[in-house]
Amino acid sequence: MICAASRRHCEVVNRLDSAKVAHGPFDVSLIRSGEEMRATLSFPVSPACEQLGRLAACERYHPPYLITDRCEELWFGKAHIPRISKVPGLSKLASYSLSVMDGKRARITWNDLCDHVWEFHFTEAAPEYWRNLDPYWNETGTPMRRYFHPDGSITADHGDPVWGGHESCYTTVTSLLGDGKVREHYVRINRWPQFYVSRKPDWGWELTNNICCYTSVPNAEKEDGTGPPFPVF
Repeated sequence: MICAASRRHCEVVNRLDSAKVAHGPFDVSLIRSGEEMRATLSFPVSPACEQLGRLAACERYHPPYLITDRCEELWFGKAHIPRISKVPGLSKLASYSLSVMDGKRARITWNDLCDHVWEFHFTEAAPEYWRNLDPYWNETGTPMRRYFHPDGSITADHGDPVWGGHESCYTTVTSLLGDGKVREHYVRINRWPQFYVSRKPDWGWELTNNICCYTSVPNAEKEDGTGPPFPVF
């Protein structure tokens, strides 16, 4: 597990005695090279674990209250807080860094889909019949909502004006180039045109095609955070 490995790595790296801090509190570098660190450790180290270990080792050079304040400042007003930043025992400095990295993530996972409630509405390009039923356009009630489930199904609220009780399923699709870079990433729902994924400045999510749009409902109050419990790049 990434969390267990990260904690073990942090314990070992914290015993290393040569570290320095450069360019302010959150631009961190160690005197020891990555090769020296790997030689010191008795088990394989992934890049993600190594990064967490470096951050944990450097946290002792920063006043705890300063790092905590920076985390609270970063999270303020955000729609979602990354689950990976809430791992028990994780240093505040690592939590801050992982939050920043996850906030820039554009690849959505089933964890993200299932952890959020989603508001649904048709776009202006959708047929007029559907827009006339949509509270988003006719302002006759609260927005329609959709719920993604781990078994791959989607449901709606009772009494939804456009939900016909039909089965609905989803999947995430990611294709990679030979060098590992993402070539294409989207969500497929039934036989609708593919939904392109975008991230808002407040770390919220949007799934859109030319007919309809899904928007994640803010839930920053979730104690354990949301999204995958491991780094996704």
